[in-house]
This record gives sequence, structure tokens and C-alpha cells, in this order.
Amino acid sequence: MKTIFIALVILLSISLSNQATADDKTLQGQAKIDSLLKELPKAKGDTNEVYLYKSLSYEFSNIDPNKGVEYGNLGLDLARNIKWRQGIAESYNSLGLNFESQSNYQKALEFYGKALNIYKEIKNNRGIATNLGNIGVVYAKQSDYSKALGYFFRVLKINENLGSKSETAIYLGNIGNIYYNQYNFTKALEYQSKALKINKELGNLQGTALNLSNIGSIYFEQSDYLKALDYIEKALNIFEKLENKFGMGMTLGNIGELYSHLSQDSVVIKPLELNQYVSLNKSINLNKSINYYLRAIVLFKEIDELNYRSDYLKKLSFAYRQKGDYKKAYEALDEYKKFQDSVFNIDKEKEIANLTAVREKEVTEKELVISRLENDQRKQESYVLYGGLSLLGLVVLIIFRQRRQSEKLLLNILPAKIAKRLKKRKADIADDIENASTVFIDLVGFTAYSKDKKASDVLKMLNQVFSRIDKLVLKHGLEKIKTIGDGYMAAAGVPEFQEDHSKRAADFALDVHKELEKFNSENGTDISARIGIESGPMVAGVIGEMKFIYDLWGDSVNTASRMESTGTPNKVHITENFKLELEKQQYGFAFSKPIEMDIKGKGKMKTYFMER
Repeated sequence: MKTIFIALVILLSISLSNQATADDKTLQGQAKIDSLLKELPKAKGDTNEVYLYKSLSYEFSNIDPNKGVEYGNLGLDLARNIKWRQGIAESYNSLGLNFESQSNYQKALEFYGKALNIYKEIKNNRGIATNLGNIGVVYAKQSDYSKALGYFFRVLKINENLGSKSETAIYLGNIGNIYYNQYNFTKALEYQSKALKINKELGNLQGTALNLSNIGSIYFEQSDYLKALDYIEKALNIFEKLENKFGMGMTLGNIGELYSHLSQDSVVIKPLELNQYVSLNKSINLNKSINYYLRAIVLFKEIDELNYRSDYLKKLSFAYRQKGDYKKAYEALDEYKKFQDSVFNIDKEKEIANLTAVREKEVTEKELVISRLENDQRKQESYVLYGGLSLLGLVVLIIFRQRRQSEKLLLNILPAKIAKRLKKRKADIADDIENASTVFIDLVGFTAYSKDKKASDVLKMLNQVFSRIDKLVLKHGLEKIKTIGDGYMAAAGVPEFQEDHSKRAADFALDVHKELEKFNSENGTDISARIGIESGPMVAGVIGEMKFIYDLWGDSVNTASRMESTGTPNKVHITENFKLELEKQQYGFAFSKPIEMDIKGKGKMKTYFMER
């Protein structure tokens, strides 16, 4: 579903959230450009003229980035001449925006970086936040979600300290969007909900609608279709109240996608999900899907939005094909292809349309009738062909599903980001991780339990325990690295940056002990665990070519293993370094008195046992 966007903060005092649509921005931009150009002749070569150039540069970024660069450079030259540092920074920022619009991300990062340095120099925190955010957006557009998260968390902290609620809401939403793209839907929901709460408090209807729509997308991915529909419908109501046709078109299209999904034979609809909106009858859901697609297409036509109109024509064609209406499927597909051409070359399409009009005036009525009859005959032949192609489409769908299954298997072995790089055939996947936390767990009492048991019973018990630990990994957002016998290794902060990696690791470890107590109570067993944790730099990467594995290396990893092996059952054994990491962030954990012990390969070390 296409509701998740990255909000974009552009200038010092201007924030662009994703409620501003491509079409809306163009219309606003043209009107604003006309107004700014009228003011330009009155300019007196001062800071106001720099603002005029900067504003023109920004407005043109949505229409003609080349022009935007021209005005950005004019503003930059004037700001330099009058030695106005803030004006130089804002000009750099507007230039970065235009390069970003051109997808010249290297140049965009260069100019955002220059602006950031000046804002730091003049101690302008809002400017710092703006440019950190813009840099994060560029990394997000490049799918470097780890770096994007790092920048967004920094911006979030600055805006919270400044008391900037609207900007805080934007970046809470942005962080939620990144987690959505990482398939971490629990975290995505958490941050979108926080953003929604603030936008409601501020009375920001656009932001509220976007958050509602994004939350609907998350519930859709979690197969909670009733909640998904409820949230997207609420978003639609707000967009209708605001008369935001782009937002209306997007939400109508998303509802169409939801009903299209519910019409698939592979989707099981639970009885609790049935109401006046959701039906067990697949054909009813399919018809609703078609209806919503048509409404979205009409709106996109009204605002002359070609990309999304084209996209939903394609989806509409697929829906008609599923329904067995090959004539309408063909017509929608034919229109989709026309729009594909127009998206790439609008001028040529206009020229062809003009030539066609001239030709039709020149031919006689009789020739037109013959031409139309021939076209009808060709269309009839195409419908037959299309029916045959639907069979081919079924084969393609089967292959696609098999590929999706293969991808799921790969994601069970490797983190999503690493799997993506591996699929691109990137060799030597190895990353330097600046700071992350490693957790080692060793089950105590497992050997005694397995002594007189069948191998199948032992394996069953081990699988039950590790499955519970797997759920805790997901709950706290860690990455499972591997299991070795009755040992378990996980890490927080890999492969994606996590500002609170130490807290995640600590909470996870303490919850493992609780879960084992619960398991023993339910099964009459006596299984406990030694757990060791350390944080610090490490190397993470993929080894092997056949049965590859994602693994971690480094001194901090080795030390975490030593903490486990020298630990005590039912305790979490940590280093002084990890204790300081938790205290620095003021997470509120309790620690034992320091224990000095001789650690293999490290010598004398102060260590601690940790608890809540």
C-alpha cells in the first residue's frame, strides 16, 4: 500500500511534511513564484533579497530544479557579498533541495553538509535540526535506513529540547516510516502513534490524516484488515474535509488495494473481521476494489496527476481481469500504456494528439466508419488474446509466489538489509559497526535434562525454549545471530543503528530469565541461563558461499562471550563499560557491587550483575 512517505523539512522556518502533494506543491509554487517575481525588482541588495532568491529557489525545486539552482546561486552570491552567514547557509540548503529533486544525492549531501557546518558555527539549533533532517531524508531515499535513523533520532532530540512540537511530530513519523521499510511494524506503529497524538493536539489535520493513513498501512501489513480499513477511512474523511484531492486519491486507492487483497483466494478472512464493510464473498470485495480504483483515477485526472493515475489504471486492469471482464481489463491496460508514454514524454504525446486531430478532419466520414470497424475487429481479437494471456499471467503469479517464498526463507537466515545486498550480488558484505551490544546466552541444566531423554524430546524442548527467546528478540528489536548447541547469540544495533541498543539488550536479557521461570513453571523443568553482555565496536558480515551466515567479530563480541562463561545462572553478567553505557543514558537499571575477576584474554576486569 502506498501511504508511507518520508516527510521533508526544507528551510529554517519552513517544514514540508508529506501532506503536500506533488500536484498541490506545483500549484502553490507557481502562484508563489509569480508573487515573488513581482517583489524582485523592488529588492535593495540586502538580506530581504537573499530571502527572495532562496524562496524562488525552493519554489522552483518542485517545478524546474535547474531554475531553482540558478536562483539558489544568485542568493548565495549576494549573501557572500554582504557577508551574511545565515543567508549563505539557507542558500546552501535551497541548493541542496534542488539537487535532491534532481536525484543528485551526492551534490545534495554536499550542500546540506555545508549549510550544517555554518549553522553549527552560528549556533542555530533550528538550522542544525533542519539540515540533519534533510541529510537523513537523502539517506532514506537511497535506502540507507541505518544512517537515516541515526540522523532522524538526532533531529528528534533537538526538536524535543527546542519544544518544537510540529517538527517533533514530523520526525516521529519519519522514524516510523523507516521502521515500516525495515518491516519492523511494531516500532513503526509506536512512532506513528506518537506522531498522531501530537498532530491531534496541535490541530494539524494534514499531519493527522497522514499518520492515520500510515497506521492503516501498518495494520494492513499485519493482516489486521478491519483496523487498516478503519484508519484509512478516517484519513479519507479528513482529506475530504480539507478538499485535498491528492490525499483523497491516495487513500481511495489504498482502500481499493485492501479490497483487492481480500478478494484473493489465498487470503483467509476471520469471522471477527466480518462487518458491513468486509465480506466473505470474494466477488463483492473485488467489485468494491474496482469502485475505489475508479474513484481514485477520477480524482487524479482532475488534478492532472499522471504517475498515480497510471499506477491505478494498471491495478484496475488486473482487477477486471480477475473478474473475467477482459474487455474492460484491456481498455484499462491500454489507457495505462498511454499514460506510461505520457509520463516519459508529454510533449511527444501532445504532438501526436495534434497530428491525429488534423488527420481526422481530413478523412471523410466513410473512411472514419471503416477505420472504426477495423479498430473494433482488432479489439475483439485482442480480447481473445488477453484471455489467453491471463493464463500466462497465472503462471507468472505462481513463479512470483515461489520467489516470495524463497525471499522469506532468505529473511529467516539473514537480516533484511543484508539479504537485499546479497540479492544484488554484492561480494564481501562486511560493515564496521561503531557501537552495538552483543548478548550471549547459555542454558544451564539442559545437559542433565537431556541425559535420559529421547533425541526427539530433547530437540522439542530446545525448540520450545529458543522459540520463546526468538519472540523476545522481536519484542525488543534485536537481531538473532545464531544458536550453537544450547547456546544463543543475539545483538542490538546491528545491522541497523539503534540509539538505545544497550537498553534493548539489557531488557531482553532480563526478560529471558523471566521467560525461563515461566517455562519451568509450565513444564516442570529446571532450566536456567547464564547471560553475558558487552557493547562496543565490531565487524558484522556474511561468511560462506553455500550455507552462508551473518556473524559478528571483534573484541566486544569476545568479551560478551567471556561475560557469559564466567557468569552465574539466573544472572546477567556485564562489563563496567556496558554499565557506564546504561548509566550514561539514564535508563535506571540496578547493579551489584563491582566484582573483580580474571577474564581470559583480558586480564583483571571489573564486572557487575545487573537487574531492574
